[in-house]
Amino acid sequence: MAVLIESLLKKKIDPVRLLKMIILHDLVEAEARDIAALDVLRNPEIKIQKLDKERQAIENLRTALNETNG
Repeated sequence: MAVLIESLLKKKIDPVRLLKMIILHDLVEAEARDIAALDVLRNPEIKIQKLDKERQAIENLRTALNETNG
């Protein structure tokens, strides 16, 4: 989606940086499992669980990459 709308944006963006951000975001969600926004809004407990799972996913990725990238 980011690639498709880039030319429509009024403000110039760095597409490489944007794509890196998207990939990192999706890596975390791939491990933590994405939860629908409506579910999070409807149930505050789900929001807490989502944040905890995403923090753990970030730590898991950091640990996996520690020997190569830190």
